[in-house]
Amino acid sequence: MFSEIKTKNFPIPFNRISGVEVVSLYQGLPDEIQRLILGMAGCSPYLKNLLIKYKNWLTQRISNNSISIIDELENDLSLSKDLFESLRIAKSKMALWAAFCDLGGYWDLDEVTLNLTRFADLAVNYCMDYEFTRSIKFKKLKTNSGQLTESGWVAIAMGKMGAFELNYSSDIDLIFLFDDALFSSEEFENVRMTFIRMTRSINKMLNENSSSGYVFRTDFRLRPNPSVTPICLSMDSAMRYYESTGRAWERAAFIKARACAGDIKAGESFLKKLKPFVWRRHLDFAAIKEAHDIRLKIKTKNQKNLDDSFYGRNIKLTEGGIRDIEFFAQTRQIIAGGRDDTLRSSRTCEALAALTKSGWVADDDRDILTKAYKDYRTVEHRLQMINDIQTHDLPSSINGLEQIALFMGIKEGSDLRKQLELNLNLVCNITERFFSPKVHEHKISNKYLNISDNWLNYPALRSDKASEIFRKIRPVIIEKAIAGGNPEITLARFSKFLEGLPSGVQLFSLFDTNPELIDLLLDVCTSGEKLSNYLAKNSKVFDSVLDGNFFKKLEFDQKFNDKLHENLGEASDYERKLNLARALHNEYHFRIGVHYLRGLIDSYEASRCYSNLANKILSEVWVICCKDFSLKHGSLPGNGAVILGMGSLGAQTMNANSDVDLILIYDAINGNSSIGNKPLDIPVYYSRLTQKFLTAITTKMPDGTLYKVDMRLRPSGNKGPVATSLSSFMRYQLEDAWMWERLAFTRARVICGDSILQQRLSLFRKEVIIQGCDQEIIFFEIGSLRKKIKKSFDPNDEFPWNIKKGLGGIFDLELLGQGCTLLFGIESYDVKTHLSHLPKLEKWSKFDSEKMINLYGLMTRLLQVFALIGSYKDLNNLNAKFTHNLILRETGIDCIENLKKELDESRRWALDVITKKLK
Repeated sequence: MFSEIKTKNFPIPFNRISGVEVVSLYQGLPDEIQRLILGMAGCSPYLKNLLIKYKNWLTQRISNNSISIIDELENDLSLSKDLFESLRIAKSKMALWAAFCDLGGYWDLDEVTLNLTRFADLAVNYCMDYEFTRSIKFKKLKTNSGQLTESGWVAIAMGKMGAFELNYSSDIDLIFLFDDALFSSEEFENVRMTFIRMTRSINKMLNENSSSGYVFRTDFRLRPNPSVTPICLSMDSAMRYYESTGRAWERAAFIKARACAGDIKAGESFLKKLKPFVWRRHLDFAAIKEAHDIRLKIKTKNQKNLDDSFYGRNIKLTEGGIRDIEFFAQTRQIIAGGRDDTLRSSRTCEALAALTKSGWVADDDRDILTKAYKDYRTVEHRLQMINDIQTHDLPSSINGLEQIALFMGIKEGSDLRKQLELNLNLVCNITERFFSPKVHEHKISNKYLNISDNWLNYPALRSDKASEIFRKIRPVIIEKAIAGGNPEITLARFSKFLEGLPSGVQLFSLFDTNPELIDLLLDVCTSGEKLSNYLAKNSKVFDSVLDGNFFKKLEFDQKFNDKLHENLGEASDYERKLNLARALHNEYHFRIGVHYLRGLIDSYEASRCYSNLANKILSEVWVICCKDFSLKHGSLPGNGAVILGMGSLGAQTMNANSDVDLILIYDAINGNSSIGNKPLDIPVYYSRLTQKFLTAITTKMPDGTLYKVDMRLRPSGNKGPVATSLSSFMRYQLEDAWMWERLAFTRARVICGDSILQQRLSLFRKEVIIQGCDQEIIFFEIGSLRKKIKKSFDPNDEFPWNIKKGLGGIFDLELLGQGCTLLFGIESYDVKTHLSHLPKLEKWSKFDSEKMINLYGLMTRLLQVFALIGSYKDLNNLNAKFTHNLILRETGIDCIENLKKELDESRRWALDVITKKLK
């Protein structure tokens, strides 16, 4: 095998020390293979670890590879007594061997993706067989043969798995079905629930991380109507869905579908019956429009691909990237494949070849697209091999691009960039010529009118009345967008908002009579991705603008509490209450953002508002969860529980993009278990209640999610229980907590829960703070943390805009302030107050303190702006007057260049001063 090398483009070590460290373990192997291992370990931390961990196995396999890797792994799995662990070991071996053969040139791209897919098939099938055998054994399921291959239960592989084109760190798209015709009507419900349970177990077995990693991330969202259907469906219900309401993108998705595991015959029979849905007998040119609409949606979701920046581009979704080539091929297949079954290949390059043979694609176009596709997929694999992450983003820096280039055996990152940019341009020319041939515009105004023509197809404009009003206000919208600067981006974001509206007559009438509201909407669209995307996903919040109170001062007082509680009390059941909580949260979250954009509140007030909103909403959701949980398991036992807010929530410094750091603490001193229909021991009770609360916050419902939650600040982090007893928590903080945990605890604030416990925790925080700590220990720990920051965040990478976590950034100054808090017993949560105590230290002056406070104020104001307009990485591309005016208004500096200069100088000064004075 190793004599059949298809390329000599071995990887060049990016980190030679790592490469040498590993290759020393493989002495005795041929020089060529040692050179390959040197490059693998020197370019990829993930492969380095695998090369060390599986050294003996790989050495043996290199020496004797007579059996295929798939056969070997299948043999290992067949002998396994612990499938969960064995699958993860097998996945690691597959990843190592695939990388070895790919990087060494022993496999070409097709062989790489084929073998990765064959292993995915193997893993899914073993999981299905395991669950099926258990269900038969424990009499949860009865079938005539008792064999998985005749059970009617099948996994349909979609996407790249279906096409045998899996990438290196790919997730797998699956649809699980069962043949309901094999079971009687009396059995159906029990059978259905059994298949659902088994499928959930498979999902867990493949997805769950352990010390040996994971097997595959799974995605089940390609099944019919995934938001409301179970994870496994009957074939009859799936068929009825596709025949009645199946959509154009689902037709295209099924080009790549195949039965991959379980009862393959049943799956193939289903797919055969589905062919009329996928392949229409007429030449379906409407598919061009439908596919182009999907491309536009992808384009809107990935705005960074619209700018001129090469770095950070998503090689899959960017214009001229992988997805464009796939759409090009699939759309032409949909157009003509109903009449010509030679055009139905699931594999992209094969499809392009067949389309060329039949005259649908020019030879030159096929060559360009095929070469670009293979180049992209190779780059994609190298990106993913570095850390085994499912990413398609090109590196965001020159250094990162150099690493990928070396990994591909290319000596200069600039050469790789030229290669990719050439491909992107050539592919763009072909795909744009097909999907949206350019029409010559005589006037700029016509250009924007044409851009907006597609809006007339949105649901909000279905009625004649809505369409009539909208045609009247459309020129006003376009003129205002042009006047604001960057009209293409503004109109793209406006389009996204418009697309999400269920109806438009009332809103368009409002715009017609109140043009200033158009200014408001376009301000949101102009301001940046964050708020405009939020509005697009939650278009219903714009209804709140109709409320005369929208621009009134935001007050999160007792009156607000009462109103919120009253509104949620009107919902009839648990889920409706949670959905209403989301709707109310979305409305106020949007309102805070608009107030901030309009200058009605400053960055400090915005932080307080976002924090207060989180506090109020989380408190109500906590009450809702406790009431619902108590119906089954009884009222909260012991002395109740509280939710402790940490981080920005505790310090009340949240922004529009903040997640919430939470710890649940309960007091079990006066009880052993709950009293209810199904009593639980106190630790179990609060652990399950915590999980319920987290689910209520994070689960996506019709009105979205509330917050991302981080609980890593609880005792022992992710290894600790999700709910902690009061006595254990206090003992841990006083006796066992690391200094960084003590520092973090200075920002703790009780959010909700039992009032007596709230008082005890507040007093305990005060006790921890005022007892004081040794200055040397505190600043030694801060110094250690800063060293970790330095390793993680290159101070020269996008400096000074990466204001949050880099040295001299917000986190750095907050650490310094937390040190002062513990040293001087400061009860305040305010970082500026903390930093004002710096002159009490021997090496620090009042000048140092004031300059640190000013820098912290500048960065926190900027952070609030970035949370709305998007990443600081986009700052140089934000040319709209509105956006720059917002930044300059908040910072009080006259231009962006001067802002950058001041920020750069102040941060470098702070970095240097803190580093020197902590020694």
